[in-house]
Amino acid sequence: MTNNGINDGLKSQLEEMFENRVSFSKLERMVYSHDVGVIPDSVKKTIATMPDAVVQPVNADEVSALVKLANENKVPIIPRGAASSGFGGAVPVANGIVIDLARMANVISIDTEDLTAEVEPGVVWSELDGKLKRIGLTLRLYPSSAPTSTVAGWVAQGGSGIGSYEYGTFRDNIVSVEMVDPQGNLKVMEGDDLDLVYSLEGITGIITKVTFNVKKDEEQIPILAAFNDEKKLQAALDEIRKAGTRVWSVSIQTPGYVELSQRAAKDTTLPKGKYLAQFVYLQSSAEVASEVEDIVRRNKGEVLPENIARHEWDNRFYTMRLKRLGPSLIASELIVPADSMADFLKSVDKKFKGDFVFEGIMETPDRFIMMGFMLADESKTNYPLKFSSSLIVADIA
Repeated sequence: MTNNGINDGLKSQLEEMFENRVSFSKLERMVYSHDVGVIPDSVKKTIATMPDAVVQPVNADEVSALVKLANENKVPIIPRGAASSGFGGAVPVANGIVIDLARMANVISIDTEDLTAEVEPGVVWSELDGKLKRIGLTLRLYPSSAPTSTVAGWVAQGGSGIGSYEYGTFRDNIVSVEMVDPQGNLKVMEGDDLDLVYSLEGITGIITKVTFNVKKDEEQIPILAAFNDEKKLQAALDEIRKAGTRVWSVSIQTPGYVELSQRAAKDTTLPKGKYLAQFVYLQSSAEVASEVEDIVRRNKGEVLPENIARHEWDNRFYTMRLKRLGPSLIASELIVPADSMADFLKSVDKKFKGDFVFEGIMETPDRFIMMGFMLADESKTNYPLKFSSSLIVADIA
């Protein structure tokens, strides 16, 4: 055996199939043994995160052949995109072969009439949006990790992002997903069958192509509001929801998140001790600007200057910069009903004395995706205890 689970025969077959696109190097395998998150040593001892091999296929036929070969040899396979989530979905738990989809990053087609894009799994969101904009189109919605994360990664992880207030989850915008199933067969999932691949972390198959809806490009205009407490923020959001205001994207930040974000960026632009809400509308809905601002002021909020709103909007992709302050960062992602948001934040603040901070995105007018963060130090003996804090926050949610 050359590695755990990889015998000489399987190694030779992989080298024959993939040549210089397969690696057994310990150093390279170590790179694929983690994502941006940090697993406590006490947990690491119970799983095997080091892959036996890393393979980079270039098309669906190679993925199919690899899945069949892994089945024959009873070796686990782990699909990997950019590994940007920090929640372990791309990390092995029983060694095996990591399938790095980085080489499958072609934009296959863009339909300017039906407004759809067909892409390979490794396409990075921001690069795709750049290509769309050159022909007058843009993404309906995208994750806050768009500069680094991949299309198939969001299918596998599931969730919502910037633009979800109007367009819902990514699942709501997918036309079809092509995938290789656990037996190595190529399948196309559409309609209700998308539930057999979406948000399942690659368990049911390896994604090889995604087709989804896009939209005409138009200017995105941010409004940034500050509130003294979570109750006033809640009241403004409730009024906007009930009024049916045509906002494209809604996000919030707790005072603790604002403080850490400013420290990490060495910036002092944003006000201290305030709950922030960002409302982004499209140029075609410009009439909503005065409506949003009136609602903010009615609920004792302050509409911040346009230049500050634009500054914050331009920095929307840098959530993980908080890690600079760690040196480790414990992350949690939760679904919270929109009408319970204030109670949730107050309960967490009471429990953790402000140590757990949040940025939230409204994935629909009825619920938030709350992304929580706590600074930590993985070298400290109390790190496993701090790591478990994310479970307590989930229980509160």
